[in-house]
Amino acid sequence: MHDQSPNPFSPPTSKVAVADRPQPRPIKAVIVGALIDIGGTLVVGTAVGVAFTVVLASRGLSVEQIEQELTNVDPGSAIGLLSSLLGALISLGAGYVCARIAGAREYLAGAILATLSLAFGLALGGAYYSAAEHLI
Repeated sequence: MHDQSPNPFSPPTSKVAVADRPQPRPIKAVIVGALIDIGGTLVVGTAVGVAFTVVLASRGLSVEQIEQELTNVDPGSAIGLLSSLLGALISLGAGYVCARIAGAREYLAGAILATLSLAFGLALGGAYYSAAEHLI
């Protein structure tokens, strides 16, 4: 039978264990976030590039014309905007993962991740894009 207290209006008792909070790991958070951001951007960028190449080839462009189109993508074009949107979504997801892993001082870990991602982007695309185009 059930062990009942003498007061029928008292709430039932139960043993509830409070889980320990995980240790904050800001360095791990930034590393994982950077891997997601940079790796994800490279993978999605490659996929978009391949898809764009297939579209250009299906329109009958020569190899030289396709190379010209791929090296001179207008950031305001549909493919440029799609690439920027996908890159921003990857960065958003990487920042979320970074903050979740950090456990404490999430904004600092996110700021460090954003700085690293920006530096990586400038290092890779600095010669191809102007400062204004990097902001887009």
